[in-house]
Amino acid sequence: RLDDAQRKLQDSRSDRAQRDADAALQQVEDLQRQQREVQRDVRELPTDRGPERSRQVADLQERKDQMESAVQNLERDLDRSASGAKADNPETARQMQAAADDIRESKLKEKLQYSKGTIDQWDPESAVTLELSIENDLQSLHDRLEQAKSAASNQSEDPMEQALGNARELVRGMEA
Repeated sequence: RLDDAQRKLQDSRSDRAQRDADAALQQVEDLQRQQREVQRDVRELPTDRGPERSRQVADLQERKDQMESAVQNLERDLDRSASGAKADNPETARQMQAAADDIRESKLKEKLQYSKGTIDQWDPESAVTLELSIENDLQSLHDRLEQAKSAASNQSEDPMEQALGNARELVRGMEA
């Protein structure tokens, strides 16, 4: 019973790493969709500085604030998930920590903040260039989380645990 309970706990921890990776991947996919919409809307901004453009710019800036907050929450969640999976699923933990590090190193939050100003102040080509950079960062993050998800789903048992399990099965067979 104790062995079964331990195995169930191990499976539950492994499932948690899988769920965390899936949730993070879903958040990044939502961010990518939002980014594509923002990028499209930046391209379609009216060139004349009237009330319509001001309204659209304010809407875009608000959406950027929401995206920045989502990235900040994602970074925190990835750090938490990585530390939680470290003991049971080190490869998944490493990939999730690398994803959180990618957010920091690419300065994704800062780019989202900075892009709010470029929408209104710079020429459209410069704003679109920055938007493409953000899109590339999100794609890199997506790829990293795909690796984490793959590591979580492909996690194999520790060879020592596997040998111990085989020995238990042999003892049970001999007892029978």
